[in-house]
Amino acid sequence: MYGLDLARAVLMLVGVVYHGALLFKTGGGWRIEAESTHQVFNAITDGIHLFRMHAFYLLSGFFVALVAAKDTSKTSAWKRISRLAIPMLFVGFTANTLMNQLSNAWQFDTNIASYVINGQWLGPLWFVGNLIAYYALSPIFLMVIDKLAFLNRTRLWMLGPVLFATAGAMVVAVSLCGKYFPEMFVILHFKNLLMYLPVFVLGLLLHRVMDVFTAALTLRGSLVIFASALGMRLVASSLHFYDIHYVLGETIQQYFALAVALAVIAMFNQLAKPAPVLKYFVDASYTLYLIHMPVIVVLHSLLASTHLHWSIEYPVIVGLTSGICLLFHHHVVARIPLAGFLLNGTKLAGNSGSKQLTTAPVTS
Repeated sequence: MYGLDLARAVLMLVGVVYHGALLFKTGGGWRIEAESTHQVFNAITDGIHLFRMHAFYLLSGFFVALVAAKDTSKTSAWKRISRLAIPMLFVGFTANTLMNQLSNAWQFDTNIASYVINGQWLGPLWFVGNLIAYYALSPIFLMVIDKLAFLNRTRLWMLGPVLFATAGAMVVAVSLCGKYFPEMFVILHFKNLLMYLPVFVLGLLLHRVMDVFTAALTLRGSLVIFASALGMRLVASSLHFYDIHYVLGETIQQYFALAVALAVIAMFNQLAKPAPVLKYFVDASYTLYLIHMPVIVVLHSLLASTHLHWSIEYPVIVGLTSGICLLFHHHVVARIPLAGFLLNGTKLAGNSGSKQLTTAPVTS
């Protein structure tokens, strides 16, 4: 599991690269905008956005099933939810409030009730809000999956059609969301909630067919899946599927994104080796995910008067944000019990002393 932990942690660190790049992409559209922009950041954000959430939710589903298999108590789902909810609420109403105040290109409701109901306090933590909903539903999904006897006869080649069906379900879910649901409600981002639900369920399924998942994470398996998805995407593009049949074209696009996500996970799974540094990085990654975006906004606000070129400001913001978040975890979250409780959801009694490390709860 070291490789999957590393993949999850790196994906969180990539969030700093992604949100930092949103500052400098041309066309704006984010909560703050830098004076100096470049189209290279459009490519960076589009490339990362293609697969990052797919990989996150797939890993989340897998680890939920893994933990559920080890802890069969009725309170296991609630324990995982509480470890997500406490940091989400604390950061949402503290650091995110400061971030919103400094977001000069983004408007939010000044009425407190609307601010809460419309989920504007949540910011980038919509991922955690949706994950809480998935955790609450996971016992039902796992119960159904356990009854599927045909899963015992699965083979690696079957993963291709399953990925394609998952992609199709994502596209259908998004079309339903636009008609029947609001964009946000308190902690739920409905479009993403419905779109990534099939990916989360796919993660649950992959734990059930561990031999297939293990084969897919080998170099050969990931290359086969990626090559088939890339070939399908190239054919769809050459035949203009996106113009002829939007649903089919978008399904192929999501299928490609799932294949890229699996390839990225496979890469880190091959690279990872057990080491104390790896464990510490995994532990610190959740703190980094929680607070990195408010730190980015604050840093840009402090640097705005210097009028730095993007080639200087971007690496400065990414480097400082990563360093500040990791140092904050090391000196505060991992050492102070109350901080560990508020920012990682750990038990107050179980976080005593500087040797106690918190365990990132997003996927475990």
